[in-house]
Amino acid sequence: CSPTLDCACCNKLEADYGMAAGGVNPLQMKRGEIARIPLSNLLVGLNWERARDGSEIDVDSSVVLYGGSADHIELLYYGNLDSNDHSVHHLGDNRTGDAGRVVGAIDKENIEIDLSKVSPCYSRMIFVVNIYSGADNLGAVPGFEINIKDRNTGRKLIGYTVDNGYENMQSMVIGVARRCGSGWDFKAIGEGTHYTDLAELAAYAAVLTW
Repeated sequence: CSPTLDCACCNKLEADYGMAAGGVNPLQMKRGEIARIPLSNLLVGLNWERARDGSEIDVDSSVVLYGGSADHIELLYYGNLDSNDHSVHHLGDNRTGDAGRVVGAIDKENIEIDLSKVSPCYSRMIFVVNIYSGADNLGAVPGFEINIKDRNTGRKLIGYTVDNGYENMQSMVIGVARRCGSGWDFKAIGEGTHYTDLAELAAYAAVLTW
């Protein structure tokens, strides 16, 4: 097992985030890799750019809190900014691909998360994105990436850049954070879908096996 990636909970291994926590060498993940989340107080950012012709693109980031059944599911997005347990706060919609709302942050939409406050009824936190306007597919969205940062310092801990192959997809399950003992692991999923309705995308994401 690598000392930084693929350290799944079932192996009882811890990833070494010494460099990442210091902001020197954040982990750059690939699809399918798993990493331990080293902190509880996080800022999860979605980054993208305007279209190559300069036109605006509106991409929406959302989080699905899931506890294993339809009775334990909660969707956080631009229309529902705060979770009932106050563990998740969505900082609002970005409709252009221009600079985001968090001062000094490169990411266009940001979600504050305190893992220590997540209700025990939730075992997974699923990150999804969908195109609202300005592009027909994810392949037409430049600079598409998700970053997990230390909310207190802004230092990047984990990065996952979405690569090619999504030219026919309108939405995506980017990754899943899962309870693992006393902490959380994150897996880069990168599964594109054709869902254009956020509720349908959330329902699909909630039944992922990981």
